[in-house]
Amino acid sequence: MHKHYLKVVLDNMGTILDIECTLKDVSIDSEGLIGKNWFDTFIDDRKKENIYNVHKVIFDANNQRLKLYQNEIRCPDGTYRCLDFLNTVKYIDNKKVVESFGVEDMEAYS
Repeated sequence: MHKHYLKVVLDNMGTILDIECTLKDVSIDSEGLIGKNWFDTFIDDRKKENIYNVHKVIFDANNQRLKLYQNEIRCPDGTYRCLDFLNTVKYIDNKKVVESFGVEDMEAYS
């Protein structure tokens, strides 16, 4: 497993059900984010609709795992990070969710 990552579990509307972040120099209040909307909290307004549409495709897909999808997130401190996300459709307590595991693309900042 990667040392620096962001893992988030979302429902069909993008509500954060679980989140874990070990990204370098990023401080996230995991408990305070449960129940908030991922797209409103972490995605820039200009990209929100596109990223939400990708989420819908992943959520509705019949296959369980899709290729990496790269997108930028807005951190709580206002900085941006480019992450490569591996998205997996799962069932937790008989509820369909998407688990996204993102690692930072360090080349984007060099």
